[in-house]
Amino acid sequence: MGQSVIKTHRVAGQRYDPCGYLAEEDSDGLPIPLNSSNPDHRILIEQCISEFGLKYRDEPGLSIIIPFPRVDSEQISKEQVLMAIVHNYFHPIIEGRLEVTVDDGDDDGQIVDADAIDDITASLPLDASGERSSESYLRLFRMCREATSLAHVELSSPPLNVPGYPDRDRIEEMRRNYDRGDLLAFRVRANVKRQGADRNAPTSFRL
Repeated sequence: MGQSVIKTHRVAGQRYDPCGYLAEEDSDGLPIPLNSSNPDHRILIEQCISEFGLKYRDEPGLSIIIPFPRVDSEQISKEQVLMAIVHNYFHPIIEGRLEVTVDDGDDDGQIVDADAIDDITASLPLDASGERSSESYLRLFRMCREATSLAHVELSSPPLNVPGYPDRDRIEEMRRNYDRGDLLAFRVRANVKRQGADRNAPTSFRL
C-alpha cells in the first residue's frame, strides 16, 4: 500500500485531491492494501520488490519506500537518517522492541539496536541538530533502561489519603523512595469501551 501527498491542483481544468494511493478501493471507496495472494497484485508487488531492492520476507515487518523525498538544501545522508532514528525511536529500540538497519548502499548496513544505540548516538553531531545533545540523550537512555527494569506497582484502587486505605503503607514507602530521588513505576488500570462494543474491557498503561 502506498500514499502520496501533494498540493491540491488542477490539470486541464480538472481539480485533483492532494492524496493519491497505491491500493485497491473497496465498495465504500476505502483504500485497502494490495495482496500477494492475488495474481494481479503479485505482479506489481514483485516489481516493487525488484525495483527498490527490498527483501521479501514471510514474517511481520514494515518496509517504507520514499522515491521522491522532500530535500530542502542537501541530499539526505546516512548520518541524517541515524539522527532521525535516535530522535524519534530511541525508546522502543532501548526496550528491544525495534531494530533498524540503515543501508546507504556503500556498506553492509548499520544496525541500530539496544546494544549499539549508545555508541551510535555518541558519534553523531547531535549538539548542532537543534534537538537534545548527545550527552543529554545518553542520560535519557540510562533513565529509560533503569525504568524498564523496575517492578511496576499495582494498587488495589486509586490512592486515597484516608486511614483505612488498604495500600496506605505502600504509598508511604513509595513517598520515601521518591523523596530519596528513586524512580517509581506504576501500572494504572482502566476500563475502555471500544467503539461498537457493548461493555467496557479492562486495560492498563504504564507510568
